[in-house]
Amino acid sequence: MLKNKGITPSIQPRSNDGYWEAGHPRNEAVKALKDDKFGEWKRTGFIRNVH
Repeated sequence: MLKNKGITPSIQPRSNDGYWEAGHPRNEAVKALKDDKFGEWKRTGFIRNVH
């Protein structure tokens, strides 16, 4: 059902989680957690590169 709607579920990673295989959507959440930007990731679903 989620796939039909184009939704990719993502379970919140734990603080000690590692990366999965390259290109997996969960890696974005793990990266946000490690970069201390998880709150932003939860609100937007992605991290904006602001420089």
